[in-house]
Amino acid sequence: MMIMYVYKRDEGGFLEEMKSYISKDYKNVIKRLICTVSIAMCSLLYAGLNANRGVVHDVSTRVDAAIPFNKFFIIPYIIWYGYVGFYLFYFAVYDGEKFFNLLWGIVSGMLFCCVIFYFYPTGVKRPELQGNDIFTKLVRLIYSNDNPYNCCPSIHVLDSVLIAAYVNRDSHPTLKTKIISTIISILIILSTMFVKQHYFIDAVAGAALAYFIYAAFNYDEIIAKVTEKRVPYLEAEEKR
Repeated sequence: MMIMYVYKRDEGGFLEEMKSYISKDYKNVIKRLICTVSIAMCSLLYAGLNANRGVVHDVSTRVDAAIPFNKFFIIPYIIWYGYVGFYLFYFAVYDGEKFFNLLWGIVSGMLFCCVIFYFYPTGVKRPELQGNDIFTKLVRLIYSNDNPYNCCPSIHVLDSVLIAAYVNRDSHPTLKTKIISTIISILIILSTMFVKQHYFIDAVAGAALAYFIYAAFNYDEIIAKVTEKRVPYLEAEEKR
């Protein structure tokens, strides 16, 4: 993934730097990565709920009617898997605290989504696919392995927004990396609607949930930054 090549580098480059971090703390890195099994466990729960259980709510809007199906967006939709995996690995190596905040944020978000899926199941109407080009085949592959249920909130959007938030607030990546990460996140969000895996409301709900979870797991840091900005303002007001 191109993201990895635009981080702040030492003389040996990003890969050498990462190897150095891993060699110094490989036991903890392995322990952190083992914890990602929790995501797989949540995925099993997701799979169990991903079926027509009698009542399927329609949350489509006029916005969705205006969004055409676009098979090319299957690329960023699939990139999501690498995006999530890469940054979980990245934080597992560089910052254990942020890794666990991100990991438990993803897990708690998935569990919350599963509760909603159980009590308020939604579905998406998919287009009839035509053609046998690589993009259509990829869409067909996704459709065949993921039923059109469990849609609101969108877990794709939830994870993408969460990761982008952590990357943008991390001191290690360069500005260029943060911009690329943000663009990838936006493309993933758009892809969920253009390949008709989700409706607009699903994406909005996923993003809102992501920001709520980020705030919950980083409450002290957010309050500290707000206070830091607030104090000079109050002092200036007192001098008037």
